[in-house]
Amino acid sequence: MVGLDTEVLQRWVLALPIVFEGNLERLNGLDTQAGDGDHGTTILRGVQAAARATESLPSPVLAKGLLETAGSAFRRAAGGASGPLFACIFTELAKMIENNCLSGVGLAQGLENAALLIHRLGKAEIGDRTLLDALFPAAQAAKSAPSNLGAALDAAMDAAEKGVAATATMVARKGRARFVNAGEVHSPDAGATSIELILRTLNEVYRS
Repeated sequence: MVGLDTEVLQRWVLALPIVFEGNLERLNGLDTQAGDGDHGTTILRGVQAAARATESLPSPVLAKGLLETAGSAFRRAAGGASGPLFACIFTELAKMIENNCLSGVGLAQGLENAALLIHRLGKAEIGDRTLLDALFPAAQAAKSAPSNLGAALDAAMDAAEKGVAATATMVARKGRARFVNAGEVHSPDAGATSIELILRTLNEVYRS
């Protein structure tokens, strides 16, 4: 397959609620250490809304419209600070759709655009212990193999995983986490972990 078409992207959106339901306690637990303890609940609510919204789209469903719908539904349902930030992933990828398909080049550019938009919206920098510490490395890694979708997906997933691990030793500078004593937090950032789960799910759906 040369790109991610409507069928694959729909399966990705539908798989996300299952993945996040399975990781709900883990994500809430990570967030409890440096936040409100509801990150997993928030993201699950968002992906569930995205899945319902895309299933309700009239046929024929186009890839761009599917991702735009997913992003809008996620943003409304998740709300708070996380809603607009994570919704960027869907909406920025939607902008990269060409011929009803998302290529390796489009994936890399869409992830980078999402990271830049999140940076502007959240005022976070790399190293601040946020979702950007997984998303930005993933985008850069995907760019290293832009003409090969499978390689781009693998690279993005691996880079996100490493980014998540790195957040365990970072000092938070954004959100409630910045008020927590740095010596008290030794676990990965919940937001970065969610980014890794989103990209891992996309890779697995693409290969299934």
